[in-house]
Amino acid sequence: MRRTYWIGGSLAVLGLVGALVLLKPHSSSAEPEKNAANVSPPMMPAAAAPLPINRVVLFSSGVGYFQREGEVQGSTRIDLAFPAQDINDLLKSLTL
Repeated sequence: MRRTYWIGGSLAVLGLVGALVLLKPHSSSAEPEKNAANVSPPMMPAAAAPLPINRVVLFSSGVGYFQREGEVQGSTRIDLAFPAQDINDLLKSLTL
């Protein structure tokens, strides 16, 4: 029985690490082409990229804690998007 828990936990951790590797944003050293089609108007804000996951904690009760971090400069507006059915859990666990 103990071996089953150990193997199950190991598979869960490997699955989580695999998902994080697949979802990690990849950087490219190639410069984007500079032409008129790629230039956005000066007053339009750039599309926001999702924040990377900075910390993951898995508790023995089956609860996972996923932390994202980022910096806000000036009076930047931050929108939090989430599915409507998750609002109860989100409000219970939200920390700023």
